[in-house]
Amino acid sequence: MATDYFQVSPDSPPKLKKIEDLNNTPPPEPFEVKKYKFREHCFNEMRASYRKYRSRLHEKYKKYETDEVRMQHIPEGLSAEDWLQMLQLFASPEFKALSLKNANNRSNQKVIACTGPTPFAQTEYDMVNVIFDFDGCHIMSLSLL
Repeated sequence: MATDYFQVSPDSPPKLKKIEDLNNTPPPEPFEVKKYKFREHCFNEMRASYRKYRSRLHEKYKKYETDEVRMQHIPEGLSAEDWLQMLQLFASPEFKALSLKNANNRSNQKVIACTGPTPFAQTEYDMVNVIFDFDGCHIMSLSLL
């Protein structure tokens, strides 16, 4: 029988026993897979939105010199308590160390992205097509002579 091939003896290492357990579990339902993918997509979108929002708050934080002045300019839609928590986060040594590390890494970049949201692979593909089109046009024009 084909299922006997996957059976592991009791003396086998735990890693192989886990493989046997995985083999005995039924595959997930298609709806469950879609639900999981949708959930992951939603969480990724929420993470990205929160990072953008926090970045905008940090820009407002950097506008002013002192916390007293910053507390007078609370961003719209944010409570005073939440703004105070963000001020404490932005002033924390951990946040400042991470910001400094990221700024140094950014300044050490040799290649600066200038294609906007277009992936580099797409830009490279487009450039290759332009070269092939150029070669094709010039070869054809030479053949007409």
